[in-house]
Amino acid sequence: MSETQQERAGAFDVAVIGGGPAGLFATFYAGLRGMRAVVIDAAPQLGGQVAALYPEKWIYDVGGFARVRGQELVRQMVEQAKRFDPEIRLETRVTTVEGGPEKGERAGNGSPLFRLRLSSGESLQARGVIVAAGVGGFQPRRLPAPGLGRWEGRGLTYFVRSLEDMRGKRVVVVGGGDTAVDWALMLVDVASEVTLVHRRNEFRALEESVENLRRSPVQLKLSAEVVAAAGEDHLERVSIRFASGETEDMPTDVLLGCLGFQADLGPIAEWGLDMEKNTIRTDHMGRTSRPGIYAVGDIATYEGKLKLIATGFSEAAMAVAHLKTVLEPKASLQPAHSSSLKLA
Repeated sequence: MSETQQERAGAFDVAVIGGGPAGLFATFYAGLRGMRAVVIDAAPQLGGQVAALYPEKWIYDVGGFARVRGQELVRQMVEQAKRFDPEIRLETRVTTVEGGPEKGERAGNGSPLFRLRLSSGESLQARGVIVAAGVGGFQPRRLPAPGLGRWEGRGLTYFVRSLEDMRGKRVVVVGGGDTAVDWALMLVDVASEVTLVHRRNEFRALEESVENLRRSPVQLKLSAEVVAAAGEDHLERVSIRFASGETEDMPTDVLLGCLGFQADLGPIAEWGLDMEKNTIRTDHMGRTSRPGIYAVGDIATYEGKLKLIATGFSEAAMAVAHLKTVLEPKASLQPAHSSSLKLA
């Protein structure tokens, strides 16, 4: 058997690019529909942003959980995704996606094949592709005040790896979105003091979270920003300037920046897909402008899109189901309900 014939025989039904919640659910659901899957992620572990940035953070938008910590959600999703033994490639990027329905090689059953070239120098073939890469590579938006960068690793941080690292410390959180508000509320139970600094009077977080914040012991410094920091070997205080021009110095052990992230899609932006800023345009089935390639989760955009983990789950199932009918025209878009399936 030639190398090309071996590749065809070993082609995956679907290659899932991205191992965050949406990608993990797409991998599981593909297995549930009898599809052989491979999941590819550039990170050294599965879980996407949730695993890398928010392992200790409470997550509220997943059905069936009143709340669940990021690391626990990832643990259960990884277990679920592995149910049907998908192949998993970590610390690997997909550099190019070649072929497809119009110009790709074809498997023995006539299905078009995509060739995915990997950063490792290898390539693999798949009958369909689901892009679930979140925001791609991500870097935190740094606090803009001059000179703050020298305190990174010495009190200034943009991630919370463990809540225990914050125990008994005076923490200043900067930001006004869900991440900043959620961290401020979670830190109340472990830090000695929590202050939230936001440059506006209004927040961009969930209404219930904001209401809880206003009832909490968190000190609010609104219409204000951190303009300077000082200390010896470690951060000891920050200076806050209000819109009125008034300033205030605060003793501080930890300065936590929560201003969001800058996305970098890397090679994905060069795959010939219809893009909108750092997202891929899709229809309600997850279909992109290239037949056979779907996009789900935060990387996908369409009119009325709501960026929630729960939305990503739905998009993943829709994309897998539609791909199933493309690969097997006699297959039903709507399978038997999962509760009626008898799985070991």
